[in-house]
Amino acid sequence: MGTVEAVEVPPLFGSLLEDAAAALALLGLGAVLLPDFPPPQPGATVQGSIPAVGQLAIVGQPVTLFWADPVTPVPDPPPPTVPDVAGWDEQSAIDAIHSAGYNVGVSKFYDVHVAEGKVITVSPPGGTLLDPGLWVQITVSLGDGGPVRWVPPPRLKTLPPFPIE
Repeated sequence: MGTVEAVEVPPLFGSLLEDAAAALALLGLGAVLLPDFPPPQPGATVQGSIPAVGQLAIVGQPVTLFWADPVTPVPDPPPPTVPDVAGWDEQSAIDAIHSAGYNVGVSKFYDVHVAEGKVITVSPPGGTLLDPGLWVQITVSLGDGGPVRWVPPPRLKTLPPFPIE
């Protein structure tokens, strides 16, 4: 019977799979990947091995490498913006602004150009970046105020002049 040559498994944690396989090959060891399905994505790294780091592996035999795909960073959510609710009915506008994370203030004015109950203006304007929890002011139309009638100015009495002494 011949002698068996063994080498210590090097630290491979966090190494790219290609680099780990190359390091093992330099020591005369092969590499087997687990899991073997699905195939690793580019940038996959070693998470562990059998035999473990520092243990002996027989030259010519494979070391099992456990791997993980690279972590894709989760992008930050887009910054919140004030909804553009001009022209919406009052309650829908309030609901949309609350859903976006803002408080709502409501003012009401007569406006001959905007139907009653519809939003005339939004402040700050729709699309503005604004921290959640802040206030958005909407102005809602009371309509045109009905028929306008002319009221004559009051008649003024002429007073006698003041005597100046």
